[in-house]
Amino acid sequence: MKTWKLTEIPELKVLGRNNGEMDPLTLFWHGSGVEFAVRAKEVWMEFYTEYESFEHWISIWVDGALISRHILPKGSSLVPIFLNADPGVIRQVRVLKEVQPMTEDSVNLFQICGVQTDGSFEK
Repeated sequence: MKTWKLTEIPELKVLGRNNGEMDPLTLFWHGSGVEFAVRAKEVWMEFYTEYESFEHWISIWVDGALISRHILPKGSSLVPIFLNADPGVIRQVRVLKEVQPMTEDSVNLFQICGVQTDGSFEK
């Protein structure tokens, strides 16, 4: 398994508003996220979140199908995107933030820090 910075992933698409930085990528709005193509047996993503009242949710899409939704705990977390897949198949992965910023929450931070995989990213 290798950890990739988002800047190292070819053809990475950033979806939605962000702060312009990629290491880490800070996202603000519901529907913001990343999309990439990967040929791998497994993929994990690293996140960092801070909040006081409203937890952050993500949705994970593989090849156009919603495969899971997760609540991210405060701090750093490593979330499996998919496991035990056919490493010969290129998969299209999209991970989206599913919570809008809440003005009532004085602490609100959602970041994607990197991607871990045993495979390769494709165009």
